[in-house]
Amino acid sequence: DGSIRLLAMDAEIFGPSLVYEERYRNLGFWASAEDYAAWTMEVPTAGRYAVTLDYACAPEAAGNRFMLVCGDEILSGEVRATSSWDQYDWQGAGLIELPAGRTRIMFRSEGPVQQYLLDLHQIVLEKAQ
Repeated sequence: DGSIRLLAMDAEIFGPSLVYEERYRNLGFWASAEDYAAWTMEVPTAGRYAVTLDYACAPEAAGNRFMLVCGDEILSGEVRATSSWDQYDWQGAGLIELPAGRTRIMFRSEGPVQQYLLDLHQIVLEKAQ
């Protein structure tokens, strides 16, 4: 469908607490501002891409901030609650400008993390109209 899917199972994982959880195929235990995930991908066409997150976040952990970084481009937002750590939902995160070709993208917290950032299943990038 032309979208780019950054799956948790394909991420490079960095930091002291972030892990891949097999049960839901997500990145979890995201407890440190030093934790981050990165993907190297091929972008077919340069331009603006709509970013959607597929994740879970218990209400008591909601409100942390995230950043999606690609070169000089930074998209940030607030993690909203889903009903529990077992309930995944989609959140539109905004638009980011991506160059064509091989590029690297990183997802991390924006500042300190209270409890956990989120349980990330995937990030979907779709070319904006």
